[in-house]
Amino acid sequence: MKSRFSGNTLNSLLSQKNSREVIFLKLFSVIVLIISFILLLPNSLFHNPAVGLDPSWKIALNLAVKNGFRFGKDFIFTYGPLGFLATRSPLVLGKTSLLFLDVTILSAIIFILSYAFKNLKSYASICGLFLIVLILSFAPIYSINLDSILFLIFLFMLFYYIRHGSIITLVLASIISIITFYLKINTGFLMFFIMFIIFIYIYIYPNRYTKKFFLGYFFIYLVLLCLFSFGLNTDLISYIKTSIHIANAYNDAMFIKIGADPDVGVEHLQMALTIIFLYSLIIIIDFKSFINNKEFLVGYILTGISIFSLFKIGFVRADGHIYSFFVFIPSVLGLLYLFTPSTHRGYLTKVILVALIFSFSTIGGRLYNLERITNKLVNFQTYINTASNSNPRSFNPAQLQESLLPEDFLQVIGDQTVDVIPWEVSYVYANDLNYSPRPVIQSYSAYNGSLDFRNYNKYVSDSAPQFILFSVNDIDGRHPFFTESRTKLAILTRYKIVDKFNNLLLLQKRKVPVHFSVEVQGKDTAELGEFIYLDNSDELQYMTIGIKYSLLGTIVRALFQPPQLNVTLQFDNGEEQTYRAIKTIVNGGVLVNKFVDTLDSAEGFFNSGGVLGRRVKKIKFDTPDRWGFQKSYTYQIELIKVNHRRFQIP
Repeated sequence: MKSRFSGNTLNSLLSQKNSREVIFLKLFSVIVLIISFILLLPNSLFHNPAVGLDPSWKIALNLAVKNGFRFGKDFIFTYGPLGFLATRSPLVLGKTSLLFLDVTILSAIIFILSYAFKNLKSYASICGLFLIVLILSFAPIYSINLDSILFLIFLFMLFYYIRHGSIITLVLASIISIITFYLKINTGFLMFFIMFIIFIYIYIYPNRYTKKFFLGYFFIYLVLLCLFSFGLNTDLISYIKTSIHIANAYNDAMFIKIGADPDVGVEHLQMALTIIFLYSLIIIIDFKSFINNKEFLVGYILTGISIFSLFKIGFVRADGHIYSFFVFIPSVLGLLYLFTPSTHRGYLTKVILVALIFSFSTIGGRLYNLERITNKLVNFQTYINTASNSNPRSFNPAQLQESLLPEDFLQVIGDQTVDVIPWEVSYVYANDLNYSPRPVIQSYSAYNGSLDFRNYNKYVSDSAPQFILFSVNDIDGRHPFFTESRTKLAILTRYKIVDKFNNLLLLQKRKVPVHFSVEVQGKDTAELGEFIYLDNSDELQYMTIGIKYSLLGTIVRALFQPPQLNVTLQFDNGEEQTYRAIKTIVNGGVLVNKFVDTLDSAEGFFNSGGVLGRRVKKIKFDTPDRWGFQKSYTYQIELIKVNHRRFQIP
C-alpha cells in the first residue's frame, strides 16, 4: 500500500513549519526590540541644581563653561569642558542641544539593537539580549553615565569595523573618542589607548586601505584632538597633565575598602573576580583560535581592557560605584558575543549567563518590576511635554533653600568674586554670586601636593577671589584639616574673617597680605607606627613625608585598591584621635601641629594667625596593611613663621 504522503508533500509541510517558526521568531524579535528601545529612552530633559557634594560640582562645571573658565588651568576636575552634557543642567544647555544629543544616542542604540536582533537566531539569545538591555536601563545613561554609554557605542563601532571593514564606523568611533576626551578625561584616556591599539592593528593588517592612508588618518585624528581644545577653551597640555594627576591620585585618595559600605560586601568582589576569571579562561580554552585569527584576538583584547577598566572604576571606590561594573559588564560581553563567530560562542555564552545572574543578584529588586516599562513611557511623556514647552527649564527654589545666605552676607559680598571651601558650590548658584574658584574646585579633589599648590597659587595671585565661604568638612573619615594645607596657608595670610553664619565663615581678601617666612629643617627618618614628637611652638609646622608603597602594595594598588594609611594625633592631655591619611596628600605636605575640626576652632585659627587651635604633641602614621608599605619613611618639617602682630591673639 502506498504512503498517503509523498516525499514532496513531507518536504512542503516541513518547509511550512520552518517558515512559521521564522515568522514567529521575527515577530518575537520585533516585540523584544520595541520593549528594549522603550527601556533605553531618556527619563528627563533637564536636571535641576540641588544642594550637596555631587550637585555642587555639577553646578560648578556648568558655571565654568558659562563664565568662560579655561579648562586645565582655571578649572581642574574629573570632567572636562563637555562634562556639562552629563549634568543636563539648565545653566548652560538649551533644549535644542539636549534633544540633538538624545536623538544621536537613540539613533546609535537603534542601529546597535537592529544589528543585534538581525544576527541573533534563537529565542534564547534574543531573551539574553533583552536581559542585558534591562540591566543597562538601570543606569542613567543620558546623564551621569553618559561617558559609559558613549564607550559602549564606541566599542560597537570598532568591533563593526574589525568585522566588516566599514571606514564609516571607524570614523564614528574616532569622533566619539575625541568627544569623550573632553567630556570625562579618564574614559577619554581609555578610548585614546584603545584607538592607539586599533591603529597599530590596522597598520600591521590593513584591510581595504594602504598603510599610508592609515598613517594619514591617525595624524588627522591627533590634529582634531588638539584642535578641539581651542574651540572648547582648554589648555591642552595643562588639561592632560592635571588630569593625569587626578586620575593617578584618585586611586589613593578616593578608595573605599570592601565592607566599609554596608551594602557592599566581599561577595560582590568575589562575583566580579569570578566573571574576570571565567573570561580569562577563554584564552586558554580557545588558544589556537587566538593564534590563527587576528580579528578574534583583537576583539578579546579590547574586551579584556574594557572589563578591567570597569572593575577598577567599580571597585576602587567600593560603595555604590560597584553597580557600574554589574550594570555594564553584560553589555560589554554581549557586544563581544555579537562579533564572535558562532562556532566560538559556546563558552562565552556561559560567561555571559554567569554575568547576568550576578548582575541581577547585585542590582536586586530594582529590576524585578514590570512597572519599569510603564514608568519609562510615563517619564518619556514628561520628557516630550518638557521638550515641547517654549520655556522648558524648571527651577524649584525649595531644592536650594538651605543654601540661601542671609542678607547681611549678600550686602557685604555684593557683585565681588567668591569661592567656596570645601565643596558647597550651590551657595553660588542659589544666591547668584560672582564665582571665581580655585582651579581644583572642591577640596577633597586636591588629591596631591601638585593640585594643592595650584589652588595655593590661585589664592596668592591677583585673580584671587575677594571672598571665601568657608566651612570645615571632609569625606571618608579623613583628617579634617590635612586637605589643601598649602591653600589654607594662603587663606591664613591673605584673608580675614568678616562674618559668620551657621556653619559658614565669610572671609575677605586683605588689602595687604600678612608676611611670613619659611624655615626648612633637616630630613629625618621614622617608621610606620612610630610617634614623631612635634615642637611646642606657636609657629606652624608643615610636614612633607616620603611614605612609599612596597612592591606588593604597588601591584595591588594597580590591579585593585591601595593599602590604607592612617594618621594618629596625640594631644597635650594624652588623648588620641585616628583618621584616614591620604598618601599622596601627606607626601605633598600637611599642617601637623595644629588641629582644626570645627567651625569655632577654624575661626580661632584664622583670627590668631595659626596660634590658636588644638596643639598636637606627637603624630604617627600607621597602616592595618603592613604588607603594602615600606617600613620606614623620610620626613621634613617646614616652620612657617607668621607675623602675628597683624592678628588679634587673646
